[in-house]
Amino acid sequence: MITKVNAYVILAVSFSLKIFVWLAFFSGDPPIDSDSFYYDYLATGGRDAEILNLWAYLLVYLGEWGLYNRFFYTAIIIFVSSIIVPLAFIRLCGANEGEKIRAGAIFLIVCYPALYIWSTDVFRDVFITFFTLLAFLTVDKLFSRQKVGAAWTIVFFALCGLSFWLREYLGAALLLSYVMTSLGFGFLRYRAVAFILGLLVFCSLYFAGILDPLILYRGVDGFTEGSLSLGISFYQLSLIELFFNIVRSAWYQLLGVLFINSATILFFLVESVPFLYMFWCVLRNRMTFKSDFFVMNFFVVYTMFWLVGNDNLGTALRLRIPSYIAIAILFFRVRGPKRSKRSPVGRLTGLTT
Repeated sequence: MITKVNAYVILAVSFSLKIFVWLAFFSGDPPIDSDSFYYDYLATGGRDAEILNLWAYLLVYLGEWGLYNRFFYTAIIIFVSSIIVPLAFIRLCGANEGEKIRAGAIFLIVCYPALYIWSTDVFRDVFITFFTLLAFLTVDKLFSRQKVGAAWTIVFFALCGLSFWLREYLGAALLLSYVMTSLGFGFLRYRAVAFILGLLVFCSLYFAGILDPLILYRGVDGFTEGSLSLGISFYQLSLIELFFNIVRSAWYQLLGVLFINSATILFFLVESVPFLYMFWCVLRNRMTFKSDFFVMNFFVVYTMFWLVGNDNLGTALRLRIPSYIAIAILFFRVRGPKRSKRSPVGRLTGLTT
């Protein structure tokens, strides 16, 4: 029986085990070509590297005041990934609706490999995940009230801004998803219409040049360095080539169906297979609440952004964390007890899903 008390005990044990594994295997100096080396280098006085995001600015500021300690902040990141993020995730999954939901949500988030791997150094990905979940919780509040409170609206837009400074297209995806949901658009409301409209919008953004910053970051020929780079280009493609390459990018990066070595096979089995099952269940079930449609809209928009902007299978493991978590939340919501206690204000009526 997974009571609330037992859930806290499981999370505490998980945190202890992760700290032990980190100390035993991951607490050495960061590899020179890793993101953690870049952040640590900036925080310890390196000034010949460009400060690219809010996380880098924060670490530089802490370093200037003598408050930076890589070991200490990594321990905090592990705490956030082991305790704070799981609690937010469990709440979003509807853990109060039943013990099965609580048990499944705890097991999934505690055993999510990528979330732990990118908590073992001063990476920004855990805080990106945390801010994403906070935005989801805020949207739950916004869409469950008859009158939209100014305070919750300000909080949501502040989270969008923070997310944008952490990873630009994450903040853009949160904001765009909110606008789409507020206007009554949901990717599972009318599936055929939503698919066609979404495809038209994506193609319009591409040919209008709005996605050019992502495409140019990816490079004319995709990423040309790294053993896990795919070499898929989105530069000046025809409509047919664009569709073909986005399918390839999703096949390799989102689904992980590219078996280069034993690690890619392992990640496919422990991450992609559960994701595929949960995604299939979400597609088969009815959603009626605006907050659910917001999460689905976010999944589609955010995933499309990073599929266009990224061309490396290893980087995809961390970029897809918010995508996978969004589908996991919807899976537990649609498979759990009906949320009859939630306000009808949060419903999108007339659905045929």
